[in-house]
Formats: sequence, structure tokens, C-alpha cells
Amino acid sequence: MNVCYTAPEIMKKAILAFGTIACLVLTAKADYIIKEEIEHSGKVQPISIKVKGTKIRIDVAGSNSVIANSVTGDMTVLMHGQKILMKVNAEMVKAQMKALKELSGQKSDASAEVDLKPTGNHELIDGYDTEEYTTDVNGVPTSLFIAKSYPDYQQIVAAIYQIQNSPVVAEAHGLVIPPEKLPGLPLRTVHTINGQKLVVNITSTQETDLPDTDFSVPADYKELSLPGASKKDAGQSEK
Repeated sequence: MNVCYTAPEIMKKAILAFGTIACLVLTAKADYIIKEEIEHSGKVQPISIKVKGTKIRIDVAGSNSVIANSVTGDMTVLMHGQKILMKVNAEMVKAQMKALKELSGQKSDASAEVDLKPTGNHELIDGYDTEEYTTDVNGVPTSLFIAKSYPDYQQIVAAIYQIQNSPVVAEAHGLVIPPEKLPGLPLRTVHTINGQKLVVNITSTQETDLPDTDFSVPADYKELSLPGASKKDAGQSEK
């Protein structure tokens, strides 16, 4: 990409991406690749997620990547064009997540009491019949298009919410829908935040065997220090 961002801008974009996607990340014994598209303000952003145990890698359209640890909450941001990396510790991520939660209009820190209501609408998404459900997730109107026939959806939705134990996602629990509430895999989730729609489409899921190198920092990337970041507390997610 030719677009250049400042370090704080990249950090905020990476944390926002991680916070949005974290609610859809798998942390199971198997390795997974999940591909999504996030639609917002008329733009579509392809996202690729790789998960291996507690390690998570998020690739944003080949331009930037985030390597995170779902247990510690630390992350490393890779800017491929400039071959620069930034380490962000869990406390910085949690602060940004808290601000994001307040911006989204969540009413409290408590987990949401979710009541999914079927609308009767059906839509064919990637060959799967999906049924629309609506709910209010802690003050955020949400629609989900759920594929009840998605293969092994029980395993997928159960694994998705293991990420709740992450210290990062602890600040976003109010936006999480418990897996037992889901009768299938939500291939499309639409959040209405401050009158604008944020749409997350799951385009594919793949169980596979991922190499550890996918979660390693390239040796030729130079570290860019962030204001307020402590090297002692910096993320260890690439380990």
C-alpha cells in the first residue's frame, strides 16, 4: 500500500481490528483459518485469521498483520510495506477496548443478557440457508444470519467463545453472545453503532495444521517504539 499512517494511527487500527474480530476467533486444539469481510462506511475490508492454540494472527488485506496471544493479551503489529513492527502490551489494548466499548454505547460492564428473536426472514449465504435473528447486545442492536446446517457448527461456536478468558476481551464481554444461544454459525453479523452499520461476514472456515512460523516476527523487521509503551511489558505474542 502507498498509504502511510503514523504509529498511533496504526496502533488504533490494529487494536480496533483485534477487538472486533476477537469475538469471532477460535481457540481450540485444532488449528483454523477463518476468512472474513468487514463492511463499514461503504468499504469492505478482507480479513484472514489464523489460530493455533493461544496464538492468533490477523492479516488485513496483505498490508498489515497482528500477532496476538489470547492468554496474555499482548500483540505485535507488523507493517509489511515499511518492514516495521510495534509491540503493544495488554494494558494498552484494554484501554483502547474500553474506549471502543464506550463508543459503541454499551450500557454496563456486565455480560449481555441476549434474547435472540427470529424474524422469519431467510437468506442464502455462500450456499447455506440462513435465518435472521435480532437481539440487543448490551445496548447495541444486532442482527445475525445463522446457518443451522453449517458443518460442525457446534464445535466452532463453542470454540469461538473460549477467547472470553483473554484479558483483552474482558473489556468487550458485553458484546459477546454466549454460544449456547446460537442455533448455528452466524455467517453474517450486523451491529448498528451510533446509527451506522458494522457488518462482519464469515466467508470460510478451514481446519488445518499451521506452522509456528506463521506466528513469528520476521527477522528483518525493525521495532518502532510507541509513546507510553514499556519494553519490559511489551507483548510476547510472537513467541
